[in-house]
Formats: sequence, structure tokens, C-alpha cells
Amino acid sequence: MKAKAHIEIDFQLAIRQAERLEEIASKLISISGNMLQITDTFFASWSGENARIYIQKHTQVREEMKTASGELREVACNIRCLAKRVYDAEMRAYEIAVRRINGN
Repeated sequence: MKAKAHIEIDFQLAIRQAERLEEIASKLISISGNMLQITDTFFASWSGENARIYIQKHTQVREEMKTASGELREVACNIRCLAKRVYDAEMRAYEIAVRRINGN
């Protein structure tokens, strides 16, 4: 049987990991926005085939960053949901074990 404190610590660790993933997702969106400003600057001062190819690649990377950000947020949400389910189940098991030990 896990100690109650251990169950709570495991839950908090999972929640912190989900928060960290969301922080990374937010940073990706922020960087993507900065990249958009860079693309606009290049587009204003650079022309030709190489500029077009560069801007296409740049746009593709930005879109991939947005996609990755969304996926990280989804994983964070899944971690939270799973952590809560595991926490609830482990706390129920803990309470049952305590009752049995105490003879109730």
C-alpha cells in the first residue's frame, strides 16, 4: 500500500509535468509569432526565388510549431485527467486499506 503522502506527491508531480508541457507549448506559440515578424521583415526587403523558398520553409516551420504546441497542450490535458483518475483510485484503495487495518 502506498502512503497517503506518496499518492499526493505523485499527483503533484504529474500536475507539474503537465504545467511544464503547457509552458513549452506557450513558448512555441510565442516563438512562432516572433518568426512571423521576421518573415514579414524578409518579405519587405528581400525578393526573388530564394526569398520565396525561404519564406515557404519559414512558414512550414511556424505551422509545425503551432501543431506541436497544440499536441503538447493535449498531452498535458491527458496527463491531468489520468493523474486525477489514478489519484482518486489510489486514495480509495488507501482508505479501504486503512479501514481494514483499523477493523472497520
